[in-house]
Amino acid sequence: AIVSFSAGLGQVTALLPADTSVVVYADDGIGDINVVGLTQDGDQYINDAYGQSDVTLTVELDVGVGDIDLILSE
Repeated sequence: AIVSFSAGLGQVTALLPADTSVVVYADDGIGDINVVGLTQDGDQYINDAYGQSDVTLTVELDVGVGDIDLILSE
């Protein structure tokens, strides 16, 4: 499954499942990318289940100005 989100201005918070394979591509023009429970692997963020489940959730986030919060939900 692929989820894409784009915002010119604002803060984006993504709550992500811990038990499903997740890969996140996040582009933040001006602002910070804050991560809880994911590991940065080059230009992507992955969880511990990445490559271990039958389904992979791919998340594409693009924010021009603002912060991106990536939070792994237990």
